[in-house]
Amino acid sequence: KAKAPAPEAAAVAEPADPPAAASKPKAMFDLFADTDAVPDLPAAGEGVNRAGNDDTSDPEGFYQPRAGEMLDGRYSVQAVLGKGVFGTVVAALDTKAPAGEAEAPPGAPGDPSPPPASMPKVAIKIARANSLMEAAARKEAECINDLDEEIPQERERIIAVRSIFTHGRHLCIVLDLMYLNLRDFLKRFGTEGGKPVGLHIDAVRLYGRDLLMALNCLRRSGIFHGDIKPDNILVNHGMKGVKVADFGTACPVNDCTATPYVCSRYYRAPEIILGGSYGHPADMWSVGCTLYELYTGQILFQGETNNHMLKLFMALQGRFPNKLIKVAQFAERHFDETFAFLETSVDPVSKKAVTKRVADIRSLIDLKALLRVDECKPEEKGKVLQLASLLDSCLALDPAQRPTPEQALLHPLVKFGRRAEVKQ
Repeated sequence: KAKAPAPEAAAVAEPADPPAAASKPKAMFDLFADTDAVPDLPAAGEGVNRAGNDDTSDPEGFYQPRAGEMLDGRYSVQAVLGKGVFGTVVAALDTKAPAGEAEAPPGAPGDPSPPPASMPKVAIKIARANSLMEAAARKEAECINDLDEEIPQERERIIAVRSIFTHGRHLCIVLDLMYLNLRDFLKRFGTEGGKPVGLHIDAVRLYGRDLLMALNCLRRSGIFHGDIKPDNILVNHGMKGVKVADFGTACPVNDCTATPYVCSRYYRAPEIILGGSYGHPADMWSVGCTLYELYTGQILFQGETNNHMLKLFMALQGRFPNKLIKVAQFAERHFDETFAFLETSVDPVSKKAVTKRVADIRSLIDLKALLRVDECKPEEKGKVLQLASLLDSCLALDPAQRPTPEQALLHPLVKFGRRAEVKQ
């Protein structure tokens, strides 16, 4: 199987220009779910310094940026990077940062020329001008700032809040500026001939280790992220590491309440769907889904509904243990009193919901087959088998059987023995 290059190779290979499209591509840096492309900034002109004025907002409360506008007397707005429900993200030059304080882009493929080292770029998340969005943004910033810093190497795998300030009626959060989220990274480096093939196994190992280190920091901090997926994992400019971002749905693990719609559906753990107790193991389920996607370029579970997701889970991992169904608040939506699965679908003719009782549930597919282990190069086969092993443990239907991040970091796939191996 042909694979996209590992990070080291990708950093020096200029990718082919993407095909022309009718619309502008999605923004490279996305702290919001499902952002849309946004228009170019208007040129700087009168009223560029608008701090404290009400004309910073459109009728829906979104910040209206202008190129060269100064925020907090320090940050010069350069471009809009993303826009979503909660607000807008812009790239800005930090005109007062000491040299070397923040990472400046090294001219990675597709990036603009880097600013001088004394003026590093940052990302600024600007909340919409309403009390609900401001409160959500403030809660997110506080969650990030309160993370445990006992192990700096793990804390560094999570996006950092550099400062918080108010501009007009908008709460602004200054963050690290990264290169791409993993969703867009896969589109750029994980395709061949327009088809998804995923990343090199060594890239998956490296990024997987960083992701697990970030989750170990969250576990020590007592924080459940609740939305681990490629969109919320950001690649640095050297392409040699990632950081976890977007804490909009994060909460203390003790505050997790039963709801079947926490987390994006394709990465949603079964205990969430069933209404069981959930927390850090649910994030580990999302890690398994994400690592599979990084290696194959394919989404593992593409269910159209929660019920369909459960069917796909069982096709891979077999039937649910009865003990999990017994304690789940929403079990009756998906299983009967004999623990038979109630498969729901829409009749193509009547368009009405149809329920079918399925008593004989068994695993129909195999992770090794999905990873196409038999087609691997000999020198990569052992690592891909290790990936299959780690995925199988992360995707255990019983959350109690999944490894903690600390345990997963001891797995041979992501346990690098020497510094030279990490560099390689």
